[in-house]
Amino acid sequence: MEIHAERKFVDVRTKEEWLHRTVTGSVWIPANQVSERLYELPETKIKITIIGDEKETGPIVARVEKAGWDVATLTLAEVPEEMQGKGAEGEYLWKPTPLLVDLIQTIETLTPLEHRTACDIGCGHGRDIAYLSNRGWKVTGIDNRPSLLHHVKDLAERMPNHVHKPITINADLKRDPWPVPPFSVNLVVVVRFLLRETLPGIKASVAPGGFVLYSHFVDGCQLIGTPKNPKHYFQHGELEDFFCSDGGFETILNEETIISDGRPVVNFLARRKE
Repeated sequence: MEIHAERKFVDVRTKEEWLHRTVTGSVWIPANQVSERLYELPETKIKITIIGDEKETGPIVARVEKAGWDVATLTLAEVPEEMQGKGAEGEYLWKPTPLLVDLIQTIETLTPLEHRTACDIGCGHGRDIAYLSNRGWKVTGIDNRPSLLHHVKDLAERMPNHVHKPITINADLKRDPWPVPPFSVNLVVVVRFLLRETLPGIKASVAPGGFVLYSHFVDGCQLIGTPKNPKHYFQHGELEDFFCSDGGFETILNEETIISDGRPVVNFLARRKE
């Protein structure tokens, strides 16, 4: 098989074998855990190569292909020597929200280490939580899907620099009381999630000097794909108007952009005045 640099590599051999010699930049996921850790793989447009013995990679390939990835296999003997190296703890294939990565330095410059508390609304598997936890933040994740929340702590604990174990809250925000106390966190992250009835709670949760970071679909997305219902996407200027029109927050970023499938999203960052 010809090996391309754009492929990502998952080593399913023993940890000792991976640490001793593998493809440089590969991640280690034990063969018996791959099926339950598919959320740690990159987006499905990225091709995956499984490194391991032929007898153990067959069932793994079938499962990963069924989930949507283009998968190949290699034994270590088939990997060119110049691509080999030792396994390195802390490598991962998934990516946090690009907006969060782009703005984290701005946020942290204005947030002392002792005040770095965050809440991720609709956190899913917790990639953004793991990213923040690895940077020293104390993070709470809220979602109504226990099967996803189960992975949040595991993902964060596999990060090399995490200190604080994330807190998870299983809540149906359509029905349950808002779970975050007023002025209690310095960063609220909301990505691809919208229940307008939660906006007042989000706003109230942010401490003086804290931030709200929001990225979601905006009017026009319904012409390309989902969501179709106006309840599930923002109108132009709606986020800034809600958070900043009363003077309580100042806008740092409010831009609309087009994602790869053609749908428009709004990327928003605002800071509560001190």
